[in-house]
Amino acid sequence: GWSAVLTTILPYLYLLVLMFCGLLLIVTRNRIFFPFFVAILFSAGLLWGGQLFPRKSTSSDRSHSLKAMVWNVQRMGEYVAGGGTIAQKVDCAAKVIEKEKPDLLALLEITSNQLAALQKRMNISPRNCMWSDYHGTGRKKHGGLATCIVNTEGTWTISGRRKLGLPPNWKYVFIEVKNQENNELPPLNFLAVHI
Repeated sequence: GWSAVLTTILPYLYLLVLMFCGLLLIVTRNRIFFPFFVAILFSAGLLWGGQLFPRKSTSSDRSHSLKAMVWNVQRMGEYVAGGGTIAQKVDCAAKVIEKEKPDLLALLEITSNQLAALQKRMNISPRNCMWSDYHGTGRKKHGGLATCIVNTEGTWTISGRRKLGLPPNWKYVFIEVKNQENNELPPLNFLAVHI
């Protein structure tokens, strides 16, 4: 717990010390504070510079890249009055997914019936999705999690599936995704977690 608190607070402490040292340097015009100012600035850059200014990763080979999308669809608004029919809600969700063009899709708070309607609307094969309700009952009207392969045109397939029940009301599902065209690529584990 203390580690988490210190990790959260330390960047701000560094900033306060840096500002205080800079203020002393300006107000007193004493050069003795300059090395302290530079040392604090340098150490802050080493510790948190990568988070403030992340390096752009560029890859020359984009042929094996995958785009993932995670979306809490909140039961597609089935408990919201006047939200439209299930077909309209599925169509709306499908349009957003088609616009984003993910290869891997994790959906939270979705029923099996809603997932089936979305798969039909988007032409996603049932073998390319995995679903579980939160309590592991298998009831299609209960909310749950889904992981799917989308827009890969058969290049990627699910080679392994797993559901894990955690403490009450926690759940995760994951699929192991394998590239069919290149066996040298290791499988990828894609998780959907909802707490």
